[in-house]
Amino acid sequence: MRNTSKTIASFAFKRGCLSVFILVLLSLFFPAQAQSGLPSPNPHSPLTDLSGTLSPEYLSAMSARLERYPFEVRALYLAKTQNLQLAFYAEKLFKAWKMPPKSMLMVVALDRRKIGLHLGSELRNELRQVPPSEMPMGLKKNEQSSASQPQTTASAEPSENEHLDRLPEVIEEISQSLQKQNKQAQQEPPQSAASRSENLLESNINESKPLKRQENFSPRQLLPVYIFLGILLFTGLFFLGFRLWQKRQAQEALIDKFSLEGQAAFNEIEMLYAKFDGLLPNFHKYQGDTREKLKLFLQEVSALQNQYDDIFDNYEEEVKALAHQQEQADAIDFFLSLEKGLEKGQKLFQQAQTILKNLTDLNRNNQNQLESLQTQKHKFSQELHELRKLHPQLKLTKLSPVFQRHHEQLQEYESLNSKDPMRVEKQIQEWLKELRKLEREIQSLPHLWLQFHQDLRQRIEGLKQRAAQKKLTPAQTRQLEEVQQLHKNILQAIENGDMERMNHLNESFTHRLQGLESEI
Repeated sequence: MRNTSKTIASFAFKRGCLSVFILVLLSLFFPAQAQSGLPSPNPHSPLTDLSGTLSPEYLSAMSARLERYPFEVRALYLAKTQNLQLAFYAEKLFKAWKMPPKSMLMVVALDRRKIGLHLGSELRNELRQVPPSEMPMGLKKNEQSSASQPQTTASAEPSENEHLDRLPEVIEEISQSLQKQNKQAQQEPPQSAASRSENLLESNINESKPLKRQENFSPRQLLPVYIFLGILLFTGLFFLGFRLWQKRQAQEALIDKFSLEGQAAFNEIEMLYAKFDGLLPNFHKYQGDTREKLKLFLQEVSALQNQYDDIFDNYEEEVKALAHQQEQADAIDFFLSLEKGLEKGQKLFQQAQTILKNLTDLNRNNQNQLESLQTQKHKFSQELHELRKLHPQLKLTKLSPVFQRHHEQLQEYESLNSKDPMRVEKQIQEWLKELRKLEREIQSLPHLWLQFHQDLRQRIEGLKQRAAQKKLTPAQTRQLEEVQQLHKNILQAIENGDMERMNHLNESFTHRLQGLESEI
């Protein structure tokens, strides 16, 4: 799959290089027409001369003639325009200069002897609606002058600045043409004005039909374009054929790759499946808490085995599907899933080995602790024997069942350790806690016996003497008898080693003794 990605990336790189090459050629054959920036208007005059070739007298006279119109008229003179579309440039400049809707902008190309014209929307509408009798004075005058010219003027050779002197005439012709559009019967314009305006004016007045780019190329100028288009067509056909050949080669390589790698992954999955079959019985022997902790892991292993079973059933069909274009995508996904399933199985198998090792170590640690507990049990038994010898009054008859119960628990832990080591580990900690508590209580028995046998007995005898001197109420007499009985029962519990009963009686004894001492 990585080889296929490299092939696609290589083809994309080649296609990108070809695109860059095409853009370079286009930039050579078709130079940019737009200027880097738009000029600014002349703030002191409606005329802006960027050529620098016009005399101040001409500019002053033309400015005075343009200012006679009842709407704003501006003109821009350009020295070199090449194939610049004057009408569109005038429209763009009209918006950039933010001229009012009732205004007109002319772009004069000195090198091509052409004029580009753009009218504001409000001016355009007004010119269409104004009748001929209400035309501006400047327009009527120009109309009469142009009509009085002889017919031979149109065919005469124009002077160098004739097209510049005729700017007001252009404005007049534009206003006349706009008015004539409202008439049903369109009249033919005078031949002289039409012939003069045809090669002089480029305008986008009629916005219903956008201007088309008019460029005249000679056959010699178009020859590089034809050569380039031929090269481009040949290059496209070559890359198309190369792409088809490359696609077929990639498909064959893809089939070989996934067939070989898929077979290798399939064989490893079979071996891994057999390893799981040999390893899982080691998990099935565990019970109780250990089994509960392993439940999620065993479910994951079972799901993986079911996935492997599906792979074994569908492998042959997916190998055949690699050769079919329609089923190839699903087959590739299947072989990619083989690698993912193999990686997942290997991780699970390593995890299973780690879990078994940890359980084995836990079993061994529990066994060592159980042996240590046996030693502590014997030590505890020896301490009880020494305590009876030093204090014969302590019979400790209640400790024998407790000792026997702890002994039986150790035997149960030893038999359960191989099946549920996690539970045994927790129970060993609880057993040690109980044993330490029992040791502390037994060590305190001699002190408790002396305290109740001497100190508390003397306090009870003192109460009896004060009671003999003072007449007690029946309730006080009953309380004194209960205190004596509790004292006797506590001494008996201490001698028998019944710490639970002693703690229960001691709380009631202390409370009643203190209350009786405060009353008597």
